[in-house]
Amino acid sequence: MKRVSVLRLRVATDQVCNESSYQRIQHDWIRTFQNPWIGRELSSLLADAGVGDIRREGLWLPTHGFAESDLLFEIDATARDLSAELPEALTWLEAYRRGEAYAGVLMLICWGRKH
Repeated sequence: MKRVSVLRLRVATDQVCNESSYQRIQHDWIRTFQNPWIGRELSSLLADAGVGDIRREGLWLPTHGFAESDLLFEIDATARDLSAELPEALTWLEAYRRGEAYAGVLMLICWGRKH
């Protein structure tokens, strides 16, 4: 039985931040995925491949603090790359770094039996 995991970035701060900066940083990070929508498509892809009795499970795995979040999601690098086009990304990054930074991985796991 194979399990497929899907990652999705979600970050938050206790600081008021520019929502468009956050959304742009998240969007640029998500664009690095070969198929960022796999979580929404996985069940039907399995069904199309002849897998039945499909089951799903979602697991939220949180990170704590900027160092853990950045290690997993490369938040610093993404914000710095984006800052040439969107200078407020650096302001957002510093607020995120100073705040109660957390992020998490939402793992969407689907499995079933091949008929």
